[in-house]
Parts: sequence; structure tokens; C-alpha cells
Amino acid sequence: AKPFVPDKIIVIAERMIAAHRLKREGAAMQRYMSDSAIEAAAKAAHAEGDDMHAERRFVTTFFTDIVGFTPMTESMEADALVTLLNDYFDTMTPFFKENGGIIDKFIGDCIMAVFYGDDDAANAESALGAVKTGLMMTQGLAEFNAGREVPIDIRVGINSGDVIMGDIGAAAVRRDHTVIGDHVNLAALMESSADHGTVFISQHTHDLISDRVVSVEREPVAVKGKSEPVRAYRVDDTA
Repeated sequence: AKPFVPDKIIVIAERMIAAHRLKREGAAMQRYMSDSAIEAAAKAAHAEGDDMHAERRFVTTFFTDIVGFTPMTESMEADALVTLLNDYFDTMTPFFKENGGIIDKFIGDCIMAVFYGDDDAANAESALGAVKTGLMMTQGLAEFNAGREVPIDIRVGINSGDVIMGDIGAAAVRRDHTVIGDHVNLAALMESSADHGTVFISQHTHDLISDRVVSVEREPVAVKGKSEPVRAYRVDDTA
């Protein structure tokens, strides 16, 4: 209503600008956080206190990295290396969303992701989704490498089992919402043991989807701290 009160107009304008800035910051922050971390942060914002939360959950954990990445960091210019990595991530990360995976974090050239459901049937579907993601990545490399001066190769490792999912870090400074445990370590071991350009899965994952994949048993993988090696399978296709 006229006449306008300048101070009131200023307050309204500042409030609208602040709300717009918060909206943009929120949208930007979501690109730096996994979907599970965003969900955990929303729950924490509405909870009383500031306790760290954790739960035991059955998940399929997925690791992939670029073979020979360390020598690449020494031989390539920084801008070219970052451009290559970002192009690679832009190409590969949609496969996770397509198959129900949640990217937990990027660790240099490595992608760590989790796939999970709410019951036995959903857990099997999640394991299959992880395998499909790995196959889509390895099969898509030829197109990605076309015309590139520095072609890349990748490997994928997958394992299924109970993990600890929750807040890890310093309560007052910085925390991650992630998964830890023996089955996470085994997924990483599957990845480091995989042949170049292939998808390796553990016996645990194979038991869930053996009738839905075309696989070849490989040499058992020795696991530090375990008396018996772990059986591993190379997945060539889905059945």
C-alpha cells in the first residue's frame, strides 16, 4: 500500500535475497553430497540433540577405478587430467542412477557406491543393479575413449553383506555419512584383484544372483586376516 515505508521495503527485499541465496546454496551443496548423506542431514536437522547415528545394514558395495592412474598424474598437465576425470565421471555416473545406486564418494579416480533394498528380494535386485552398472561402464569405455589421446581402462569390484552405515567423523567439525566394515573392504579387494576392463564379484554377491549372470570363477583372492581365500567371479554378462 502507498505510501511505501522505505525501511520496510528494504527488510522485505533483504529477506527475499537471503531466501534466494539459501535456495541456490542448498542446490549447490546437494551436488557435493550423496543422496544418503542428504537424507541423513535432513533427519539430523529435525532431531533433538546432535548425536552421531549408525545402523547395521545389508548392502552391495561397489568400487571402480582407472587402471594406471598414478602414472597419469605424473605425466599429464593438471588441467588436462582434471578435464579427463570430469568427462569420465560425467559419462559414467548416470549408470548408477539408472540402476538404483548411490554414489558414496569420489576418491581421486575411484568411485565408491552402494546399492541396497529393504528385503531379500530387493537386496538381490540391488546386487544385480550393481553388476549392470559395472558392465555398462566397461562396455561404454570404447565409445568414451574414441578419439582420445590418452585412452583409459577401468576395473570394477563388487561385494554384498552387512556393513555399518552411519555418521563417521568429528561431531563438531566434519562428518561423512558412509559405510564401513569387513564387507566394504572385501569389495575394494575385489576391485584391486579384477582383470583390466572386467567386473569381479565375490562369492557373497554371486550367491544372490548366480542364476541371473553369466560368470566365470577366477582364482580365489587372499584376504589379509582370513585363513581361507575368498572365491571370486568375473561377470561377462547378465542372463
